[in-house]
Amino acid sequence: MRPSSVMLSPEHILQTGFGFRASQTLLSAVELGLFTELGKGPRSHRQLRRTLGLSPRAIGKLLEPLVALGLLEREGDDIGAVYVNSRESGHFLNRNSPGYLGDLLLQSTHRKSFGRELSNVAALLLAERFDFASHGTVLDIGSSRGMLARTIAARHAHLCCTHIAIPTGATVESLPRADVMVTSMSLRRLDVSARSALIKRIYQALPPGGCLIAIERLISEDRRRGSPGPLAMLLGAESRRHPALSGSELDHWCRAAGFERTELLPLIGPLVAASFAR
Repeated sequence: MRPSSVMLSPEHILQTGFGFRASQTLLSAVELGLFTELGKGPRSHRQLRRTLGLSPRAIGKLLEPLVALGLLEREGDDIGAVYVNSRESGHFLNRNSPGYLGDLLLQSTHRKSFGRELSNVAALLLAERFDFASHGTVLDIGSSRGMLARTIAARHAHLCCTHIAIPTGATVESLPRADVMVTSMSLRRLDVSARSALIKRIYQALPPGGCLIAIERLISEDRRRGSPGPLAMLLGAESRRHPALSGSELDHWCRAAGFERTELLPLIGPLVAASFAR
């Protein structure tokens, strides 16, 4: 067998093997509240060491990798340096920011908590990104303890948001009227007949101009047999029990019920908000 003339590089293997270091650094910074502290304004090397209660060696090992990762910005050198959050860190890693994702990261090793936290983040991003201005009422169908309704109501004071539960195995006979109806990662848990029936009930309960928003983990047809992304992998057994839907499948069921127009709003990782207009 002739040796290959292609020059092999260990870069991919090394990046994968040492990737845990970046993850550990980020999680440590979130747990210590570094990004929340910097949300109050720029802080010097000395101020951060004192506030976080770290040794000179430990604070250096924390701050410099975060600068290299683009999560912090620095002016000056050594102990005279001043640090600020990057735009992304300030929005997503400051506990006082409405876009805070720190708990999602910290709970990623606990799959049940991770799934619930991911749902919370999806609800928050939907409330920020979907245009609810022309609507007056929202019905949250099946989210845990009405979390989605509370999140949307907190962001949009003009909306009247209500919630109904969907007991496991139960058939939804009727729904109250609302301008917008939202399901959050619940359609894929239903069998085909129950899923089709629920979508038809939603269509019948919506007024003209109303819409269904389905938050789901959607995959394209060519990736159905491919490898899942990092967030899908963290969903673990939940993803295996309730496989992701393809966009074409969801579109087919909704159009069969009478919906006409589809728009896809990316949320986080594999989660997408698909809106269907009546």
